[in-house]
Amino acid sequence: MLRYLPILKKIFRVIIAIAIGIGFLCINWEEGYLRSDIEDYRNSMKTYNKYFAILTLIIISARFLIKRPRNLKSKYLSLKQDLIYYVFIILLLELSILSSFHKFLTDLSLATNKIKTKGRIERVYEKISYDDKTEELFIIDSKFDIESITISKNESQNLLNNSKIKLTFSLGLLNIPFDPKYKQ
Repeated sequence: MLRYLPILKKIFRVIIAIAIGIGFLCINWEEGYLRSDIEDYRNSMKTYNKYFAILTLIIISARFLIKRPRNLKSKYLSLKQDLIYYVFIILLLELSILSSFHKFLTDLSLATNKIKTKGRIERVYEKISYDDKTEELFIIDSKFDIESITISKNESQNLLNNSKIKLTFSLGLLNIPFDPKYKQ
């Protein structure tokens, strides 16, 4: 029984890491942000995310080519066949990582942004409509993007006469505005 303890510890660590990863991916990190702010941030970070993804893939590739797993080593395969085999594995890993890497880094940045508030910022939007059932206010910004925010019915009473409204945002650690509040 004691000889299986190191293997069980490794399996337990892998299960914990997978559970944390799934938990991180299941949380909606975009809550409290306007879609246009998230898209602006994603567009500004695309090149940095690509460089970070390429660096990660180079490290993974070097790991496979330098220190191959024992069960994949073969006496009968030549170095050329090994390289073809590992290049195929590395390409599959790269495709799987690149497809979800951009969203993962964006979610991580949005979570990091909410850690500390650096200040507040005000923006002016044009009101389109208010839905009493869901308590959502639909607004349009200067880029003609339609957004929705949740405000209470008491605050909505003040909106009846105004076509333009001011929203106050908290400015996060990475200068991404979040948590819009209606300012009367």
